[in-house]
Amino acid sequence: MPRIVDHQAFREELLERSFPLFARRGYAQLSMRQIATELNVSTGTLYHYFPAKEAIFEQMFASMSRRMADRVMEFMRQADSDHSRLEQLFAFTALEEQNLQDLLLLILDYQRHAGSESTLQFRREIALFFREVIGDKLGRDHSARAGLVLSILMGILAHRFIDDSIDFASQADMARDMLLARSEPVAV
Repeated sequence: MPRIVDHQAFREELLERSFPLFARRGYAQLSMRQIATELNVSTGTLYHYFPAKEAIFEQMFASMSRRMADRVMEFMRQADSDHSRLEQLFAFTALEEQNLQDLLLLILDYQRHAGSESTLQFRREIALFFREVIGDKLGRDHSARAGLVLSILMGILAHRFIDDSIDFASQADMARDMLLARSEPVAV
């Protein structure tokens, strides 16, 4: 009797298992054959699900981004003020620091090695997605600041990658306090 395969679930499993592989080796260093070997599937199976390495990467990145967004939304679900929402967002970032650094490095590596108009569009879509997630969690009044918050978070992650002696918590606290101070109404 033939085995019944849930193709969508198997595709998602391949994408999830691809992330550590891309994070460890980088985009340019992998071929479809190497990916198939590492994932313990045949090259034909891999091509059945994905037409090219670029498709694996982009779908893996989008899938990881959605899962990350779901986790941050769950993490911030109980936050009930600007202060607590920012505090939760920075706390989540500290907990997920390695995965977020890997995502940031991968998108930069992808751009360097597969740079094209489609990768530019892909990067813009990912940035927009994360700005919308942050904007949704910060509330409608602060959605315009979501890009700034994302830039600050990416800056801290990049800074920590370059110099791991930087204390994430103190950097996050200063950034949160600066953002909250700017959101206070100005007395006239």
